[in-house]
Amino acid sequence: MLEMITFFFSGRRDIYHLRKEYDRIREHVDKGEDEQKRVALLRMLDQLEPNMVMLEEQNLSGGDTRKLKLYVRSSLLRIKGEMKHSGAQSAKTVR
Repeated sequence: MLEMITFFFSGRRDIYHLRKEYDRIREHVDKGEDEQKRVALLRMLDQLEPNMVMLEEQNLSGGDTRKLKLYVRSSLLRIKGEMKHSGAQSAKTVR
């Protein structure tokens, strides 16, 4: 029970949600049809992976943790935007 309480109040929950979001995006990109876009997005995700691992495994100071979380969150949003942009662009080419 104490582990659950420390999990919710330690900030690890944010890291857990970032990892889940990263994994969902990764699975979605893997199913992509456009080879060039998929490779570009996978490279972006591969560059983000060491930061995710650092957040999960190392005990960082509060400021460093916040900076890394912000960087990871903004990178995931940028990747999502690229996914939406590529989907809209491919829909235009089909028409």
